[in-house]
Amino acid sequence: MIKRLLSSPQPSFYRGLEPQDILYSSSPELRSLAFKSGYNLGVEIYRNSHGGMVPLERVLESAGFGKLIYHAFESMSTFTSYSPRTDGIDLGIAVHVFDSGVISGYLSAHTGREIDVTETSCAFNGSTHCMFVAAAESHKPEGPDSLDLQRTLAALGHALSHSKAERGGSSYYMLSIRPLLSEPVFSEATKFLYLLGKLVAAQSRERPQHVIASAARLFRLRDAKITLSKRKGFEVSMSYDHETSSGRFVDLSAAFVSGLVKGAYGGDVQVSRTAGSKGVYGVKIRSAASGAAVK
Repeated sequence: MIKRLLSSPQPSFYRGLEPQDILYSSSPELRSLAFKSGYNLGVEIYRNSHGGMVPLERVLESAGFGKLIYHAFESMSTFTSYSPRTDGIDLGIAVHVFDSGVISGYLSAHTGREIDVTETSCAFNGSTHCMFVAAAESHKPEGPDSLDLQRTLAALGHALSHSKAERGGSSYYMLSIRPLLSEPVFSEATKFLYLLGKLVAAQSRERPQHVIASAARLFRLRDAKITLSKRKGFEVSMSYDHETSSGRFVDLSAAFVSGLVKGAYGGDVQVSRTAGSKGVYGVKIRSAASGAAVK
């Protein structure tokens, strides 16, 4: 995936709210995990590159930050992006902690000394842009170090209701979500996403079909077909591509959609997963709750 990021032309797309942004910002411990994981990825990216700032800029473009404005000062450097699209979401905290780690790891490997990176301005924290400050000394901003549940639910609901634009490629996305796929984090992240999906659907005024279709884009699914019938009730058929067809990622994304179905229709929710002949997963999620077919 890293070589693909460094060698392929990067598509133009926007950086919206990502599932891992929510999960990593839910506790100080997960923020620390995200930064360290991003740091290790940044070092790995540098070792697979020819050095200089161009490879780092290309990778951050793959993350949806677009063309970065880079300034080098005597005591620090800054990377600024105006590409993230918040659709009015304000989480009250800078959420791009994994990306901060990537920049820190890359610059530390590049300079041969530890470079700390902090997102001092974030588009999801009321700013017009995202700014990352790189320096030998920490520039930790004051403020909360985790999200509260109600703000999280409001942000997710807003993102699922209003974001219709297509997301970008999945290479960087899968690398950034990879730390969540190992235990003991994976089990807790799966439970948390199921709960979030359930609560978001229960509070949403949008049609469940629309919310689930938006969730499919959020998780980079190849497709999500939704059917309603009196005989089968509500059914979601989800398909993945080769890059996203990791067993645990399938379970993670299915947990959120299962929560959405449960919150919208109640009743028993059944999840079945199959692997096709080419190793690409498919998931079916069903709710046979009475009245599901008429909503």
